[in-house]
Amino acid sequence: MSAEAEARLQKLVTSNQPENRAQWAREWKKGGGKVVGIACTYVPVEVLVAAGIMPWRVSGTWSDKIDDALVIRSANSCGYCNHVLQSLLDNDMDFLDGVVATTWEQDITRLWDVWRHLGKTGFTHILHLPHCASEQTIKYYAGEISEFVTAVEGLSGKKIADSDLARAIEVCNRRRSLMLEVYEMRKQDVPPLSGAEMVGLTTAGTLMPVDRFNQELADLLPYIRERQAQLSSPATRIMVSSDFADNPAYVEVIEDAGCVVAMDDFDTGSRYYWGLVELDGRDPQRAIAHRYLGQPGPARMVAWEAQIEQTAEWVKEFNIHGVIELAQRYSRSREMRRPFFLDRVKQAGVQAISLEREYIPSNMGQIRNRVQAFLEMVEPDA
Repeated sequence: MSAEAEARLQKLVTSNQPENRAQWAREWKKGGGKVVGIACTYVPVEVLVAAGIMPWRVSGTWSDKIDDALVIRSANSCGYCNHVLQSLLDNDMDFLDGVVATTWEQDITRLWDVWRHLGKTGFTHILHLPHCASEQTIKYYAGEISEFVTAVEGLSGKKIADSDLARAIEVCNRRRSLMLEVYEMRKQDVPPLSGAEMVGLTTAGTLMPVDRFNQELADLLPYIRERQAQLSSPATRIMVSSDFADNPAYVEVIEDAGCVVAMDDFDTGSRYYWGLVELDGRDPQRAIAHRYLGQPGPARMVAWEAQIEQTAEWVKEFNIHGVIELAQRYSRSREMRRPFFLDRVKQAGVQAISLEREYIPSNMGQIRNRVQAFLEMVEPDA
């Protein structure tokens, strides 16, 4: 059982490798289903699931050759967006029936503009994402979701009833609950998964039919509970904070320096799975809007202090010895927030450092040296 379970687990944690990331989507297409790309974690995938459409998180190429994309977009802009555009131009996502984005940042919005202009997928939709959570903005985003529902009905040819949304909420909440069980295991002295494996698992959940992922992870949970990650030095526990972090190589280089990444603060990881959609008598669209806007938001949100406070809470909850921010270059909102983030983490009683990175692995030797020096400061016995 262990060998079979390990093989199934490795299939999940390697799902976002370039050679694997489209396999589930292509299988879904062969079965006659539609697949829609998700270019922002604030897109309410419940709407697509309710329509019987598979949501698929868009990743960019991990190649450093993006010359075609740089003809259209500036090199001094979001690396994720540039690499996604290159993948689109290379026809790596020819299986998509559409793409959905939000106005998370102007880089994402401009990527969506180009995507729509190129006409490589028939269906395109964008949701205007408010910058804060209030009764007014939740009502507004519920309206955006209502328009999204209408658009998806046109794509699927199926009317989406409130009961369909309620069932989709249940399926997506199940995915969140299962992932939160795995996050709870990261509090162990030696977690069952390395931080790099965790990146693979969290991204796998966005590349598979949701109910299929739920079944796979539910079957594997008993094995994962008994497993111990192979780590060079699990004694020093690090949290890493970043956005658009879908490549495990950055977490691998940190752990190889002599620690365990025991917790993440990623939009593709913890922030994507934390918090359920609570119906509580609300109509489904309003409940979905409440969940997506009500979560502690990234630096682009007005209430970014809540996300910093959550990070500080996780420092204590997961027994973290140091926090590393891996800020993607040209992320202006993170640049402006950086001093506040670092100061608040230090107030929580641990050291913090911010390192810039590209979307794909680059300057890994330099990052490793900086991390090693940082670990010497935060080692529990130091």
